[in-house]
Amino acid sequence: YEPLNISKEVFDKNRKYLDTVKNVGVSIAGSCTPYFNGWIPLKGEHFTTTESSNVLMANSLFGAYGNADGLEASAWSAICGRTPKWGCHIKENRYGTHIFDIQCKSETSLDWDIIGYTIGRLLPPHARPIIAGNFQKPDIIKLKQCFASLATTSSAEICHIIGVTAEADDMETALDGHEAEGTVIISQHEYDKSFSMLCSKGSADIQTVIIGCPHYCLEEIKQTAQYLKGKKVNKNVSVWIWTDMSTQAMAEASGYAQIITEAGAQIFNSSCPLVMARNCLDNVKALATDSTKQAHYLNTDIDAKVFLGTREQCLEAAFNGRWEGSNE
Repeated sequence: YEPLNISKEVFDKNRKYLDTVKNVGVSIAGSCTPYFNGWIPLKGEHFTTTESSNVLMANSLFGAYGNADGLEASAWSAICGRTPKWGCHIKENRYGTHIFDIQCKSETSLDWDIIGYTIGRLLPPHARPIIAGNFQKPDIIKLKQCFASLATTSSAEICHIIGVTAEADDMETALDGHEAEGTVIISQHEYDKSFSMLCSKGSADIQTVIIGCPHYCLEEIKQTAQYLKGKKVNKNVSVWIWTDMSTQAMAEASGYAQIITEAGAQIFNSSCPLVMARNCLDNVKALATDSTKQAHYLNTDIDAKVFLGTREQCLEAAFNGRWEGSNE
């Protein structure tokens, strides 16, 4: 807790809560991406979860049935073994309502992060998006970024991606016999508008780099280690890499954690700045992140410049101690 500027009191209180739930049968994973650790509900299986991006992942990619239940509802369901049958637990409520025609770049994880953010801010209330158009097929890493940002700017609980997700082999399947209520083109202009909303303008010395939201999987930690190998983070910059407990253990066993530590960066598990006490960033004047979710909330939560970029851009800023860019 000390490198994160968190008090021992907060740390001990969190430990007490974890011990309490552990003693009644909860498995401690410390993850916002539990599908990387074996929590994968099968198509048609019912689930509850408190993580908004996980709701979208389970409903959309896996074709499981669930809603964005809060902490209370999930706890009740865990105790009772039952959950109310409504919303996305019912097949008739899962078809797509609005088509989003992708006509912007879609090559990288950051691209899909911004695509999700853009769809979310343009999505009508209670709508269910269908992603179609001219896009490069995403993998699960790109999808976790897309679904995290979509959940940030909307209340979406399911998202159909033509040719990718479980209930969207084609447009007809995604609509399930219904007419689309609207079509929205996600142009490069809309993409750039979202980026401008998220990334502070100009350049600045930075104190912190935050990467791993949603939590990095092992492949992303490996890529980060490869980029950091033989390099050194600027002495005035803290690099926080977020993941879950088991992925951190695998990163340590694989040697990736050692490379990261030798470069002057740090791996943490089970949390992120958005769910820790906000005073963890009290002394930060400017930071860089590769996550639109972090950028969205931190832009309003702290008095600091927030720069958004790819993982490589964030790490280069960590080496130099400065973000060099322009978002005019």
